[in-house]
Amino acid sequence: MSSFFEATEGYFPENAPWSNEISKLLDEAANGGGDFGEIHRTINTIKSGDEESWFSAWFGLAETVERLGIIADRRGERVTAIQSYFRASNYFRVASSFLLREDIRESRAFERHVQLFQKAGALCNPKIEPIEIPFEESTLHAYVSRPIASKIGNESFSDEKMPLAIIVGDVNSSCEENFFSLGAEAIKRDMAILLLDPPGQGSTLRIQKLAARFDFERVAAAVIDHLSSEMSQFIDCSRVGMVGSGMGSYYAVRAGAKEQRIKAIVVFGAVYNAVADLFDFYPPIRRWMTRSLEVAESTQARSKLGDFNLEGVAGEIECPILINHGTLDFVSSPFAANRLHDAIAHKNKVLKLYKAGHGISAHRAEAVSSSLDWLKRKLQKN
Repeated sequence: MSSFFEATEGYFPENAPWSNEISKLLDEAANGGGDFGEIHRTINTIKSGDEESWFSAWFGLAETVERLGIIADRRGERVTAIQSYFRASNYFRVASSFLLREDIRESRAFERHVQLFQKAGALCNPKIEPIEIPFEESTLHAYVSRPIASKIGNESFSDEKMPLAIIVGDVNSSCEENFFSLGAEAIKRDMAILLLDPPGQGSTLRIQKLAARFDFERVAAAVIDHLSSEMSQFIDCSRVGMVGSGMGSYYAVRAGAKEQRIKAIVVFGAVYNAVADLFDFYPPIRRWMTRSLEVAESTQARSKLGDFNLEGVAGEIECPILINHGTLDFVSSPFAANRLHDAIAHKNKVLKLYKAGHGISAHRAEAVSSSLDWLKRKLQKN
């Protein structure tokens, strides 16, 4: 855990999960998921290690910022309303982070996280539209959005189908949160986005009760089938990329190896073997992985995670892949990035290592921008 202390930025350095949550929030603030001044002021009111203090502080901030959005919305001040609803949404998520699922406050805070994100998304142009994707006997919670149909530079996108980035986050993330971490940046680069709560995450887990599953190619196939059928008027489903973070990187790689309609993969924080690289490497994550798998005990979770292994799978990847990892990552083992890179048989692969912790926070802007630029190039028309 010594690398953790090198990788933190000074907020709660004695508490790895809290520091990681703050690091994520600061990264997401760059795309409207927070404000540094609000975050800094709130942190200064929290008693370290006191989860009640954590919840009360972030929940109170979320309600304050939500009120700013309501006032702006009533006045017709759309931009301020969007900004306020987005920030409040993410603060409600942060408030719920360390509450037990049995605590009614956890579900209520998460519900407000989703509701306010949808209020903001409905005001955006184009809208960030919530959709339910049919999957087996249930549905997957997701959002779809795209760049504004207008002339950008010397290129016109108004009548042109766009490439698609399917974005899947870490085990304890929500697809709403992933808009701030990656989705907004993909839209800026003229890609349509699909923000997905896969089985085991976000509203798909909470509402549909779908547990995480190792065979993610089935999920990816259902998503692409649905988009091909329902949204082919603006999405070019022959140009689909997958972007995964943390546990989402396992899903992206697994899908890219098995589902040939995926044409490029971007990984932030590789996971080659979920037991070795996450569960055993970073014990605090066991709480969320147990929840994700819908089992009662962490020992049951560890057993089920044995199937979440890219051994013998990564070699099937035929599309280009970009792997980003922090050498000081204390959540996902840095060795996973090298193992994944070495297991891929073709040469159209890139491994980028940064002196940074989980989420590559110390070099986040550089890593995200260069990776999404790379993805856009790989999804260009031939």
